This record gives sequence, C-alpha cells and structure tokens, in this order.
Amino acid sequence: MSEQTPRSDRHPWEGMDANRVLVAILHELYGPVSLLGQQLHRLTGEDDPLTEDEYESIFVQMDEAVRHLSMTVVHLKQYAHDHGQEKEAEHST
Repeated sequence: MSEQTPRSDRHPWEGMDANRVLVAILHELYGPVSLLGQQLHRLTGEDDPLTEDEYESIFVQMDEAVRHLSMTVVHLKQYAHDHGQEKEAEHST
C-alpha cells in the first residue's frame, strides 16, 4: 500500500491555524463515530429484532461512516506531512 496521498485529494484545513484545525477535525469525526456507535448498538441490542432490510441499511450506513473516517485519516496524514515539511524548512534556514 502506498504512503503517498494524491495531490488532488488535499486536506480541507489548508491555511487554518492549529486550534481551528482541531475544531474542524472534531466536527469531522463526531458524525461518523456517533453513527457507528448507534448502529453497532442496534446490531447488538436485544430490544427489537431487526429485519433483513434494516440490517442492510445499517451496514450501508456503517460502510459510509468508515469511508468518511478513512478519508479524514488520509487528510490528517497529508496535513501532518505538509506541516512536518514546513517545520523542517523553518529549522533549516
């Protein structure tokens, strides 16, 4: 698996200061993590049996949440890489 992130898939935090980036990341992560927790609870809960259609819907939603989280991780890696290079450039001058 390649460690490089395509340049067309840039992180959305370009030009933000560190505090704004943290707030943006929290907002970015909250939705999919919350959805995964809720859907996992529905799958493992014994309160109300689920229909086959409900199972399919839950797995589709969970897959979308995992994809969203994966993209956020890719963006974080790119952001960290970009800022690591900036720090190195600052120290070498």
